[in-house]
Amino acid sequence: MDFCPPEDWDPEEEDNVLSTGAIYDAFLLLVTEGHKVDIVDTWANDPMDGIKTIVVSLSEVGRDGFRFFEGYRFVFVP
Repeated sequence: MDFCPPEDWDPEEEDNVLSTGAIYDAFLLLVTEGHKVDIVDTWANDPMDGIKTIVVSLSEVGRDGFRFFEGYRFVFVP
């Protein structure tokens, strides 16, 4: 999975972009304060055995490029 800013050929709703940026800011604050943060992006009835884990360095993945990927567990690091 690659993180990148929204592309013109694949537009996103403005509310989705704003809310993703807001949660990125919250994750960044928590991680820089020393808290451990991880989340799983999945539907409630999906089996957990297929979940893949990725480590997200918030110093490498910027706010504009961050996206959620369904079926992944995100472990956030500074």
